Amino acid sequence: TSWDVNRYRETLSSHNTGMNEEWETNLKRRYPPIYAPTSFECEPAVVLDRHGNILTWYLPGILKPERQVGSASEKSWRSNLELYCDLPEGMKMGTMSMSPAWFEQGHETLDDKMKVSSAFRSSKAISWLNKSRSTFALIGGILAVTQPDVFDMGMAAVEKLFRDPTLVGNPEHLVDVLEHWNLPFSALS
Repeated sequence: TSWDVNRYRETLSSHNTGMNEEWETNLKRRYPPIYAPTSFECEPAVVLDRHGNILTWYLPGILKPERQVGSASEKSWRSNLELYCDLPEGMKMGTMSMSPAWFEQGHETLDDKMKVSSAFRSSKAISWLNKSRSTFALIGGILAVTQPDVFDMGMAAVEKLFRDPTLVGNPEHLVDVLEHWNLPFSALS
C-alpha cells in the first residue's frame, strides 16, 4: 500500500460503524484500496504498508478441503449437516468450546482456580484433539510465522500449566489433557 498502517489504526475508533458515508468517503480517499480496480490474486501473497509492515498474508489452498469449515448453504454453518463428518456416539454437532484451563463463568476472582473444560470429561474430546493434531500444528506454524509474539505468549501459557498443574482445581485432569493439547492457544471453539 502507499499508506502507513499505524496512521490508519490511529484514525479509527470504536465509533466507526461504517454507516457514516461522509466519514467513509474521507477514509477511503486518505487510505485508498490496495488495488483499484479490484484485483484477484491466485498465488500466495503478502500485503505490506509503505514501511514494510505486514497487513495480511494470502495463502490460497493452504488448508485441504477436509480441514475447512465454511457456509455451504443458507443454513447456519454451526448446524449444517453437510459440514460435519459422522460424529462418534455421544458427541453433538455444533460449536464446542474447550480449554485445558480457564475460569468457570462467575468464578473469575483471585480466590478462584481455573478448571479444565467439562468437555474433556468425555474421551471423545481427547480423541477429536488427537485427530486434529496435524491441522493444529499447521495453524500453530502459521501463527509462529505471522505473529511470533502471540505464538510465544500462547506457548508460554501452556508451558506454565505443564510446569505447575496446581494452577487449576483439577490438576490430575489437566496433566492428561495437556498430553494431547498441541495448540499455542489457551482455548478453542
